[in-house]
Amino acid sequence: MARLFSTGFELNSTTAGVEFTTVTNGTISTTTIRSGTYAGRISSLASGTARGFLYQFASAAGNGPYFIRFYFRYATLPSATNTIFSVDDDTAVAEAAGVAILLTSGGALQLFNGATQIGSDSSALSADTWYRVEVKFDKAPADGSEELRALIDGVEFAGAANLTLAATIHSMAFGGNIRTEAQTTGD
Repeated sequence: MARLFSTGFELNSTTAGVEFTTVTNGTISTTTIRSGTYAGRISSLASGTARGFLYQFASAAGNGPYFIRFYFRYATLPSATNTIFSVDDDTAVAEAAGVAILLTSGGALQLFNGATQIGSDSSALSADTWYRVEVKFDKAPADGSEELRALIDGVEFAGAANLTLAATIHSMAFGGNIRTEAQTTGD
């Protein structure tokens, strides 16, 4: 049996517990959308402050496998590498460990297992363009044979199946400064 969670921010709410478990300084946009009427937006980053949307999809952290898909675009790049996505066993938007995707100041995405980058940077993404980002997280096999993969528009840019993943997970966060970076630029 599979569990499916889907949101397009279509309830137009940043109230915790409506579409996301926790919302930290995220807003809803009605002008820049991929489909539907609304989209989540993170702007006005503050140094050392995580901003974003967290959804806790399980009551206890698990091994997976989990498959996550989200759509991403940027209008303004960060001036330094910034965490835009994370999965972990934490219930706050700010997450220090776990698996993460970072956006570089050059527009490339990076996949991380804890503090270790997996594979290479993606090609640079274009501003004001929507991209489908997918992540496979599988901690079910034995240590040293766990799997992590990341794709952009269906094409893998980083992945490995010989890992020991940093954490079991029960939540995912989308936003900016998720690892409490000292970043003030980005939209």
